[in-house]
Amino acid sequence: MLKLAGVSPAVELLRHSIPFLAVPPYIELLGLAEIVIAVGLVIERLANQAATLMILHLFCTLSIAIISPTLIFAPAFPVLTMDGEFLAKNFVLITAGLVVMSHRESTTRL
Repeated sequence: MLKLAGVSPAVELLRHSIPFLAVPPYIELLGLAEIVIAVGLVIERLANQAATLMILHLFCTLSIAIISPTLIFAPAFPVLTMDGEFLAKNFVLITAGLVVMSHRESTTRL
């Protein structure tokens, strides 16, 4: 929602790593995609697909560490900047997506 409202703190991170995504209409499309993923996670029938999209989206976000490592690590690896800490939460969210997917698979087998 913050990306759609134009007040997302992630815009600065994008501006310094993947600049074309930090401007309209791309930032709004990212925000809309995140909302669609969130709604899909809530709807049981779409949860597996939404979790897959979420994991892909989060891995793409983590690519910033490869594209602009100085934004993520300072003074060097493994010390994280604030932006690095912001991205580190993606590992937790990826794990949560995998849990959603495995839970859905195990309940459909029963």
